[in-house]
Amino acid sequence: ARTLESVHDTLDALGIRLIVARAKSSVRDALRRSGTVDVLGEENLAPSVDRALEAIPQEIAGGR
Repeated sequence: ARTLESVHDTLDALGIRLIVARAKSSVRDALRRSGTVDVLGEENLAPSVDRALEAIPQEIAGGR
């Protein structure tokens, strides 16, 4: 969890959004318990890669 928060912080400082896709429920639960979801943002946990891609603003996704 701490490593993921560190990666998030590094990417965030560069203006890059970190989205975690397809994490098993046990992993999501552990991230919530540790407070990591508070850092990442619930909106950055995606159930699938497709949903993660949908979360990317259209102008960044190349009009996808």
